[in-house]
Order: sequence, then structure tokens, then C-alpha cells
Amino acid sequence: TTTLLLTNVPADGPRIAVSTGDDPAATQCVDDAAVATGDTRADNSLLEIVWSDDCQAGWGRITRYDGLGQGNTVTISIYPESAPDGPARQEATEHDVQGAYTTLVVRPSPDTLLCAEGSFTVDGTRIDLGGPPRAYALQPRFSRKA
Repeated sequence: TTTLLLTNVPADGPRIAVSTGDDPAATQCVDDAAVATGDTRADNSLLEIVWSDDCQAGWGRITRYDGLGQGNTVTISIYPESAPDGPARQEATEHDVQGAYTTLVVRPSPDTLLCAEGSFTVDGTRIDLGGPPRAYALQPRFSRKA
């Protein structure tokens, strides 16, 4: 599990109106998106949380670099730490690919932590990329556009 804490919430709320469950690629959230945190994990894989300050929303992304996507799956989830199985949890499972991303989780409050979990399969065996429940609590490494 990767956990992210962001504290720079605009006083007037998000600049771009989106909803939890929206595809980030179909929104303007990608315009200011940046990897807020990421970890190289088991078997040469990468688990990330991507953040849009303008949307006050994040999404999870998993990439495997083992070249074994064909015939296997990748799974990625993102959720508020306070409700890992709640209605805001977003999950994606893709087959025959090297990577996947979730739909958006809009942060409901400035103190909400976002967590990501991922896994992939190799010949039917699931490789879990999870970790400690609070792997990260950090300040943003990027600034919001003026």
C-alpha cells in the first residue's frame, strides 16, 4: 500500500470539477498531473499515485517491466485511507498489458490520505505489490499552476 498526504488545497476548492470514478484521461486533470509518489516493487514493477492539484483528485497506476503481460493481468486500486473498502475505492484490472491505471478518487477533505495497492499475475500466480499501510506521508513535490 502506498499512502499520500497532500496539504496544498486551494482556498476556493478544486479548479476543475470532476467526480470520483471519472477516467482521468478524459478530463483536464492530466494537464497538471504529476507523480506524487511511486515505488519500485516486486519483480521489476512500479506502483504510483498520480495527483492533479487542479482537480484535487488522484489515480493509481501500475507498470510491470518484466515483458510478461501477454496472458497475464495487472490490477491497481486507489482509495481514501479512512475507507479502504468504501464507495470511493476505484479498481482496474486489465489483461494482456504491461500497465493499468484507475479512475479518479476526488479527495473529500484536505486531510484525506490516498492509498494505492497493486498486483499482477505471472502464469496464473498472483504477485502482490502491497506494503505497509502508511508507506508515505509527504508534501507535494510540485507546484500548482498560477
